[in-house]
Amino acid sequence: MKDLLSYNPLTGVFLWKVSRGPTVKAGDVAGSLRPDGYRSVYISGKRYLAHRLAWYFTHDCWPEGQIDHIDGNRSNNAIGNLEDVTGRENVRRGMLRYGKKTGLPTGVSVHYNGFRADACINGKPTYLGRFDDPQEAHQAYLEAIS
Repeated sequence: MKDLLSYNPLTGVFLWKVSRGPTVKAGDVAGSLRPDGYRSVYISGKRYLAHRLAWYFTHDCWPEGQIDHIDGNRSNNAIGNLEDVTGRENVRRGMLRYGKKTGLPTGVSVHYNGFRADACINGKPTYLGRFDDPQEAHQAYLEAIS
């Protein structure tokens, strides 16, 4: 792979080192952006996710777990933005990063004249209480999932 691609760890961009047919020339950005926001690169008929390739190019080994994009931007594959984490940790971080469409923190919903905190604990939905402040409800959520 390293004979075919170059990787810039500061920008996270992969470039082709060699031309690959009539449409891909040496120096072109490698891969394409998928609908889910991840970039993937096809090499010899196999698809590789660019964030996993970035890890491989930098550390000379594949990640042990999942790669978390620290800033939440799935197409930012700069090595400083990537961290090898467990699947559970990756899900937890994603839940902390992305609130609902309401703009409230994860685990918080409007409940009568206040805010309700809920979490999934050991696979079961769990009511954590009613709070006057959404940040208090979110804090209860964070404590429950940690």
